[in-house]
Amino acid sequence: PMLVAAGIDQPLIFAFYARRNTLLPNLVNGGAIAAYLVTAFALVGSLGVYGLILGNVAQWWTHALLMLWFAHRRLDALRGQRLAEAFGKGFIASAIAGGITYGLYRLIGDADGKIGTLALILGLGSVGLASYIGAAHLLRIEALGVFTDALRRRWSR
Repeated sequence: PMLVAAGIDQPLIFAFYARRNTLLPNLVNGGAIAAYLVTAFALVGSLGVYGLILGNVAQWWTHALLMLWFAHRRLDALRGQRLAEAFGKGFIASAIAGGITYGLYRLIGDADGKIGTLALILGLGSVGLASYIGAAHLLRIEALGVFTDALRRRWSR
């Protein structure tokens, strides 16, 4: 759960910093710390260390949701950027890549330990990357074009 919150939160923090607004993300962090303290103190007695973990989850999600709310209200540059479309296409490409990689892992497996762990990770990672790029190309994800154009410019120098 914290990785999803971080995936929402971190780009928003960078967006505010890029607009030279460093104060707001830090003020939001005060509210997120308050959410951590309330959650952790409420749960640590009954759940022990798990209460602290849940407090950390509450902190991340509070920060992410507050940043999302402020971004919606303040970042005019995000309007008209078709973010829902980009998110949907990225989700579909990720699901395709994850499904292919997982299916291949289930097919070849490594129950006997014949394939080294590093080789398995590198092989399946390569398949996952290739399938994501292929799906992104088929779905016409604009960021892939921007990325490949940047690589072409870099290699042509």
